Amino acid sequence: MNFKLGKTLLLTTMFMVLSYGQVTSAHASENWERVYLERFDTVLQLFNQQGCQFYQGVAYLYDLDQGHSLTYDEAASHYPELENTLAVVECELSASVDELSQLINIESFKESGLVLLYFDVASDAGGDNRNVFTSGMLENYQNRLDRLSEFEELPKYWIIPSRVGLVPQ
Repeated sequence: MNFKLGKTLLLTTMFMVLSYGQVTSAHASENWERVYLERFDTVLQLFNQQGCQFYQGVAYLYDLDQGHSLTYDEAASHYPELENTLAVVECELSASVDELSQLINIESFKESGLVLLYFDVASDAGGDNRNVFTSGMLENYQNRLDRLSEFEELPKYWIIPSRVGLVPQ
């Protein structure tokens, strides 16, 4: 194979892989309202005020009417088919609806009842966090987004904190 043909095939293959990743990502995120936070430490402060550890890449089912996140048992009773996907988080996020609205910079939630709040991994400007993942981690990340998209009937908020204010541990 000559060099020019090999180079063309390589570039075509790379383009196809990148395009597939964008389509997959778009499919998983098409029903989400993306929210970009200006500072990481504002999220951290909210969780600390609740006596909770903040974990990146974790979703909460939050009850807007009751003003708290569902426990594992509550979530499993609402979604028994997804019980194997759920994990126990040792924090009941009981921030008020107003506090959450202020944190994610929206006037107010348009709905009542349950919403899905997914706190993504902190990202660079522009929302790109793929550079922090290995290929295996990126695959797990994409699988997580696909699973969360299965909560079709719920309003979903994809909360992406900035790395500004992130203090390395």
